[in-house]
Amino acid sequence: MNEEPAMFGSKPAVRPEHRREAVPRVQGSRKFTVGARNEQEISELEPEWAEFCDIRYAVAVNSGIAALELALTTLGIQPGDEVIVPALSHVATAMAPLYQPAVPVFADIGPVSWCRPDCRPRARWSR
Repeated sequence: MNEEPAMFGSKPAVRPEHRREAVPRVQGSRKFTVGARNEQEISELEPEWAEFCDIRYAVAVNSGIAALELALTTLGIQPGDEVIVPALSHVATAMAPLYQPAVPVFADIGPVSWCRPDCRPRARWSR
């Protein structure tokens, strides 16, 4: 993994030959989910993105909470299951399990790494 992000001069994670045209087309169409009227670009983006990620399916959603809900459903989270969520996050992180309806269980995070309290950061980004 790069020590610095590409915006600070490191090599980009996605090589130019792997960049797709569908994302700019979708952004230009201003139709971002399957529910949009005449959403041809989304229908083309989903299989293209799935191929890029080397997975069978990709689904465009309209928000982060919808993505979290879909992920929990895909994982088979059932009513009453406990889902560990970070204590310091957007409210959607804890709300998504409630839609299952599962039980969000808050976990503390480390003040430096933003991960487990005992986790040490590997590298720091600097300009």
